[in-house]
Amino acid sequence: MDRRRFTPSAEGLEGRALLSGLFGGSSATTNNNVSVADLPQTFQQKLNRIDHLPFYLRQADPNRVLPEATIQQLQTDMRSVIASLHAPTTQVVDAFNTGLRNLQPHKTLSRENAMRLNHSFGAVLTRAGATPDQVANLQADMLELARVDAQSDQPALLARQDYALVLQTTLSVGRPMQTPTPAILAAKDGIRAKDNQSGVTHDHSPTMVGTYEAGATKIGFIRMQVIDEQGNVLGTGVVDAAGTYSIQLSNLPDGTYSLRTRAEDEVGHLSLPSPHAFKLKVVSRPGTIVTTTATTPVATVTKTVSTPVSQFSQVFHDPTQPQAKK
Repeated sequence: MDRRRFTPSAEGLEGRALLSGLFGGSSATTNNNVSVADLPQTFQQKLNRIDHLPFYLRQADPNRVLPEATIQQLQTDMRSVIASLHAPTTQVVDAFNTGLRNLQPHKTLSRENAMRLNHSFGAVLTRAGATPDQVANLQADMLELARVDAQSDQPALLARQDYALVLQTTLSVGRPMQTPTPAILAAKDGIRAKDNQSGVTHDHSPTMVGTYEAGATKIGFIRMQVIDEQGNVLGTGVVDAAGTYSIQLSNLPDGTYSLRTRAEDEVGHLSLPSPHAFKLKVVSRPGTIVTTTATTPVATVTKTVSTPVSQFSQVFHDPTQPQAKK
């Protein structure tokens, strides 16, 4: 039986802490300093993280052999999962990290143990949402890298490190974009409730403002979208270096809107919409002439809006209007 030796990991690269920091699914979260700000957000940041993989892999041995063709194929297969994964289950993460810890005292790694590690590596990717082809390709890349490691002076150390670092990096670039909080009505354009979850405006093209992960645009850029309940994009705005943005909405007829916000990166990857909506009521000023188009393409109807002042004030007091006498 082939007993060629493969590899454990470098000191301090405890896979359990690294992976639990990325997805919060493990019990060993103490002394873990991984935060959202440490994770790549934009498409360019994720490409850079993959491009730096050889540097990460040389941490245990700066002079190790990294075959160019193998690393290039591994990087190509890692790019295929960008922004397409989600949090794996706690059970598969724990099983993978347990395997890493069990190998730590050993100087060598049998072929059977290497295959077990490769299997648990694939199980995490599968539970994170990778397709069968993506999982098979990444597993083949890692076995090829382990074969090269088997010819080194410290095969066990390199293989354990490689699996931990490649899985950590793949999961970090595979994360969807951070879900934003909902944009809110700009103070200049109307009145907001104290909880900033709803507002009223006379402006039919109001501005919505908000913040996203500070520093997310240091490399690449993120565009924010405000969408309605049907997913129609009502306006967009680019996040600046400070993490702030403003979005002027398209012309909105009178009515009440449930608005959510989502992020978009350079190549069109979208975050999930904000978990909560901002309720916006658009009310024309009394006496305003409003032109609306009928559902049939025949007539255009012009009408004068006679909304009493009190209707606006019933939602929030408009400081520009006098209080109604009781």
